[in-house]
Parts: sequence; C-alpha cells; structure tokens
Amino acid sequence: MYPATWSCITSSAGAFRSASLAYLPDHEPALGARRFPLEPEWTSGFELAHNVDLLLHDAQYTREEYPEHIGWGHSTIHDALAFARLTGVKQIVPFHHDPGRDDAGLENAVNEAVTDLRPEFPVTPAAEGASFDLH
Repeated sequence: MYPATWSCITSSAGAFRSASLAYLPDHEPALGARRFPLEPEWTSGFELAHNVDLLLHDAQYTREEYPEHIGWGHSTIHDALAFARLTGVKQIVPFHHDPGRDDAGLENAVNEAVTDLRPEFPVTPAAEGASFDLH
C-alpha cells in the first residue's frame, strides 16, 4: 500500500543506526494551492516525509507541462524538490518520470529544477538498478 514510510535499523561494524525512507508515488502536493509550498499542516504528505533520510517522490512533469495535467495525481520536478525542502529530507530520488522523456531530457529537467531551487540535499534521479547507502 502506498504512500508509505519505512524505518529500518542497520548494523555496520557493531554500530547500529536507524534510517527512514518515504515513498510517495502519484503525489501532487501542489494541487489546489495558489502558491506552493504551503505551511506544513496544509501540505499533503508532510507527516509521511518529515525528516526522512531518503524520499522517493513522484516527479512526472516539468513546470511547463504541468498546467495541462493539473489533477492527474503527479508532481512537477520543481514541486518535488520544494516538498523535499519543506519536509526536511536528507536526500530525494525523483521518480515516475514521464515515459516520453529520454535520459537527456530527464537530466535537463532535473538540472533546471536543481539550478532554480538550489536544494541543500542531494538530488538523484531514479534509475533502474540504483542503490542508496543511508549511513
């Protein structure tokens, strides 16, 4: 079932550390907002993603594409990064990319959002076979 938040405990060389991950597919946190992001208590999904180590978040559209898709249940890359900033995540993996976008187009779209928003956390677009160390 989704959306969801998972917590895990990892062990390395006898040291234990807890880590958390939130998975928010088909999430459109800016829906109905005149401006986004809003205050935390008015932002869909805030409590699920608050302060997680790794956020996997829907990022289907660019800002230019979004007006034609409002209410379809998908986020822009910019809104995914703004949501990540608001929730205080440590790292974001935007995913659920538009299937019509090739790798170069995806890289350009993500780079544009990162340049515009200058997030203080790593942004790593999802790719098949990727893995993430939460230590």
